[in-house]
Order: sequence, then structure tokens, then C-alpha cells
Amino acid sequence: MIERYTLDTGCRCTNAGSIMTTRDGRVLWLTGGPDFGNEAPWLMRRELRESRDSGRAWGPPRIMPGQGFGGVVTQLASGKLLNISIHFVN
Repeated sequence: MIERYTLDTGCRCTNAGSIMTTRDGRVLWLTGGPDFGNEAPWLMRRELRESRDSGRAWGPPRIMPGQGFGGVVTQLASGKLLNISIHFVN
């Protein structure tokens, strides 16, 4: 069965991003969208959200530094998380 969840990001537009489950059971969701507070609104903000209950509830977003496009998140053998994305610095 597929369950649908709606997550209010507080922004007019949010792009879906990669979702992964870490070895310790956390679900991570990388999202992004236009940064309307920036003088260059075509630049995208990036946010990382975390769930500890299989995606039923989500913690507050952690804003990633800089602007760019979300990309993918993977967990390395060391346990560290790696985010590969397009990144803009202004």
C-alpha cells in the first residue's frame, strides 16, 4: 500500500529531492526551491529534513549552505553522508 504525506515547507515552491534511509534507520529527504529572499531568485535553497519514524513525522529543515540544486545523498562505508549537487556561490 502506498501512503501519501504532505509536508508544508513554508515556501511557494519546493522541488522534490532524493530520499534515503541511513543504516541507523533515519529517513533523510533533500529538497530545494527558489530562494525568494535572495536578490537572485533563480538560485535555489537546499534543505535537509530528517524523520526517525519511517517518514510519518519530519523534523525542521536544516538549511544547506549556498544555493544550488539538491542532487543525491548517499551514506559512505564510514557512516558519513555525501551530498552530490550543483552548487552556486554568490
